[in-house]
Amino acid sequence: MFKQKKQHEHRSIVQKTFGGIFVLLVIGFIAYNLYPLIHGPAIAVNDLTNGQVLHQSVLSLVGTAKFTRDLRINGTPVTFNVQGDFAEDLVLAPGYNTVTISGTDKYGTVRSHSYAIVLDEPSVPFAMADQDQETNLLIP
Repeated sequence: MFKQKKQHEHRSIVQKTFGGIFVLLVIGFIAYNLYPLIHGPAIAVNDLTNGQVLHQSVLSLVGTAKFTRDLRINGTPVTFNVQGDFAEDLVLAPGYNTVTISGTDKYGTVRSHSYAIVLDEPSVPFAMADQDQETNLLIP
């Protein structure tokens, strides 16, 4: 009888241990799948800072978009690979520009980042411009 009681206690401990491990695995699985829902899209852009002053009119944006289904730069759709890597060139206007990068995840959560970029192109002095003889237009 004493032997049966010990076997029953041993079986009970083993069942509780495996039951606890199973519950922890289920909780971990649920947390892993809920993370994108809670976190939303994550967008990282390399070498771009707010208030940056550039001297070239073409801005090359390179970055990564995680947990993102739809990625847009200034409202224009951008393609990205399975890892979320993207690269896009933007033509900036002289002076102040706003670049807005937004991502939407599969749950409809939208995250966006806006960057103020100043294009400081050296201007050609008016007196140094050549004049086209046929059209009478100034050529910078």
